[in-house]
Amino acid sequence: QNDDVRAITLDPSSHRIYWLDSNRQTIGSTDLDSRNFEDVATISSYINQMNSMVAFRDFMIMALLGWS
Repeated sequence: QNDDVRAITLDPSSHRIYWLDSNRQTIGSTDLDSRNFEDVATISSYINQMNSMVAFRDFMIMALLGWS
């Protein structure tokens, strides 16, 4: 389901798209041709509250915007 995706970002330096999948509790990734899917990491803590992410080269930043 599309509502499982909490955030999505494009990393132009690696030519990949990344997303937070709250159902699978993973960070997923694919190349720009959508041919090489992979799970980059498993995240169980706070994934349902995460709603923003940025990826660039070897760094990935996720945020809990509006969370207190």
